[in-house]
Amino acid sequence: MPDHYLDDRLASLRGLTTAPLPGAAAARARGEQRTHRTRAALTGVAAVVAVLAVSVGSAVGGLGGDDRVRGLTASPPPAPAVPEGLAVSLLDAQDVGQVRDGAWSSRSTEDAPFTVLPEGCSGDVLGEPVETALGYLDNGTSRQVAHQLTAWPSEDEARAAFGRLIDAIEACSGEPGFPSLLGGLAGEGPDRVYGEWSVPPPYLRFAMEVVGGTVSVVADRGGAFATYDELPQLADLAAQKVAGGPYAAPPQPSADDWDVGSAVLTPAEASTVEPGDWTAEPLVDGRVLDPCQTLAGAPSPEDGSGESLRVQRETGGTAVDTQVARYASPEEAAAELERYRSAVRGCPVETRGIGTTTYEVLTDAADRLVVREVAGCSGCLPFPSYSVVAQVDAGLVVLRVAVGEDGDPGPELAERYAALAQDRLALVAGSD
Repeated sequence: MPDHYLDDRLASLRGLTTAPLPGAAAARARGEQRTHRTRAALTGVAAVVAVLAVSVGSAVGGLGGDDRVRGLTASPPPAPAVPEGLAVSLLDAQDVGQVRDGAWSSRSTEDAPFTVLPEGCSGDVLGEPVETALGYLDNGTSRQVAHQLTAWPSEDEARAAFGRLIDAIEACSGEPGFPSLLGGLAGEGPDRVYGEWSVPPPYLRFAMEVVGGTVSVVADRGGAFATYDELPQLADLAAQKVAGGPYAAPPQPSADDWDVGSAVLTPAEASTVEPGDWTAEPLVDGRVLDPCQTLAGAPSPEDGSGESLRVQRETGGTAVDTQVARYASPEEAAAELERYRSAVRGCPVETRGIGTTTYEVLTDAADRLVVREVAGCSGCLPFPSYSVVAQVDAGLVVLRVAVGEDGDPGPELAERYAALAQDRLALVAGSD
């Protein structure tokens, strides 16, 4: 480029009017504006990056990437508590769900909604068990189920506690605000009783049972019109769990060494049929049933025991005489039952002095004989009673039921006492 061209351009520029340079204050103002704009821009970029990071993290987490990494370092959730000791035998939500519909779940015992163990009006009669367990279950309705267990060092101590509880209930049966025994439900017998507790509402019914060295109480609480039909089923489930728990029933004794005295019907068991203040006395010598005295020459058992139970009412009362015998073998016990059967059939009418007694076979089964006896005399009212002879393995129980001024007890009452006596004998003698 020619030099004169450059000179001409500079000359023309020299003639222009120029603006003065900004002062220091103006320069600082512009600098601050640029700084604010820069910070705002950076902040916006950071926000966008954060949003993108969350979005990408969520997407990766959905694929298991980020969560998988965090899972390697995070603490695992606590495992549910596993029941220990006696608590393993408590009913759980799954057990109750087998019997009753609904989403059942366990409830804390810290805010126990009601008392389970029915100790009656006699105060603390339970004593000091070696271990206890308690559980409540509900399904969000007014119906609730509770299960309480008390364990003892031996089956004898558990049965003693079971008897004390029954006696305590009977001591205040019928009193307002206290429990009372309830009959007519399936499964009742020497080892299980049912009861109800109506005050305060809602109403509650319970099943109390001894299983080995454990006393089990299942309570079912609901409204006044609840039927409680499932209570026996709940009690059966509870008994199964207790039988498989740490205080399960010991092996049954053999027919050679079982205790005959333990096979006799007790006042507590009799009260499950007819509530009342039962007393027990040793049974006098002689057979409970011996038509025409034809059994005197029968072979003697290896061991025997007997007891006479009595309960008084305003008019009359009930008497239950029980004899239990142990023979050398089941065959000998069966032969003795056959002798009773032949004696009754061979003596339809027996005369003693001015009185007569007639014998009528009502039930003639392979292991049980039920006989109706009617004693009478000239000018007096007939006096009916019932005798039962039942065999369990090498054991034989003979039971007689009679009432006073109440009249004819009926075969149904005798059958209920007979079932109790036979169950007791099966438990002691070791029958399946």
